[in-house]
Amino acid sequence: MGADRNNRAPTSFDVARSVGVSRSTVSRAFTEGARISPEVRARILDAADALGYRVNALARGLQARQSNLVGVVASRLDTPFRALQVRCLAQNLLREGMNPLLLVADGGEDIRALIQNILAYNLSGVIITSDTPSPEVIEACNRAEVPVVMINRGPASAGADTVCMDLDAGGRAAFEMLAGAGVKRFGLLAPAQKTYSVTGRTNAFLACCEQAGHRVLRLGSDDQSHAAGKAACDALYAEIAAGRIDGLFCATDLLALGVLDGLRHDRGVEIPAVVQIVGFDDIEQASWSPYDLSTVRQDICSQAHAAVELALARRAEPGRPFETRTFGLQKIFRSTTRQDAG
Repeated sequence: MGADRNNRAPTSFDVARSVGVSRSTVSRAFTEGARISPEVRARILDAADALGYRVNALARGLQARQSNLVGVVASRLDTPFRALQVRCLAQNLLREGMNPLLLVADGGEDIRALIQNILAYNLSGVIITSDTPSPEVIEACNRAEVPVVMINRGPASAGADTVCMDLDAGGRAAFEMLAGAGVKRFGLLAPAQKTYSVTGRTNAFLACCEQAGHRVLRLGSDDQSHAAGKAACDALYAEIAAGRIDGLFCATDLLALGVLDGLRHDRGVEIPAVVQIVGFDDIEQASWSPYDLSTVRQDICSQAHAAVELALARRAEPGRPFETRTFGLQKIFRSTTRQDAG
């Protein structure tokens, strides 16, 4: 038997033969809540350790109606915001005895195909952070009795629970931080490509400016990245030099950090003396001393905790009413604005 074990992984049959019990008894020893005496379970676990046997959790999940796998759909994993979000989701899932299954949806990839492929694994849930899924995707998950939770991915739809930030409050906070610091000539830098959360907060910012009687000079960026913010600085510098902007809201922190590097370090613009800047998200890098960026913070980890909680609640009670949890935001004043509007 020893030579055989060197050539293949031990199986439940090996454990059963070693202890002198049936294979079904071995299975019960590894099944939570199954009826088996403590003494027999201990003998089986000791034999499994000695043989190096491990339960194939994936195979067991495929045979059962549900596994302990939860799909996490995400894009732009190279950004600090998304990396932290995925990490918080994974930590919360592992804490609850679930295993995250990451699905990367970059480059405009249709998440419908991604989710259809993983439904075969009898998932315990799907958490979507990238792209609002089509009704067909939600319906497919509902038919498979797989809970769906969306984070900042559009209004609540039939068949899904939702976790979102208060977009109106986010745009209003950015306006109040700049207006309270004395800004009179507002600028907005936002990606040309529209997404639910970025477009929602920038629209709210524009509405606040309009209500206060301020015109906004709007500039577009290629995307939400640091490089895109830096690339926008030629146009921004011209507007600042012409006196048309003295306060700028950047739709994401990464854009704002690129702008800070492009204006302050490459062109010698004094911030906040000449132009004040507010970002959004409060990623870790925003607090680094070379940037010290004033921004609007959303609590990424609390949102992740709520998403996992909603997924597991629906797993336990499929018929419960669908729920939306909305999270507030916090103004973070640092050195890119001149005063705390408090």
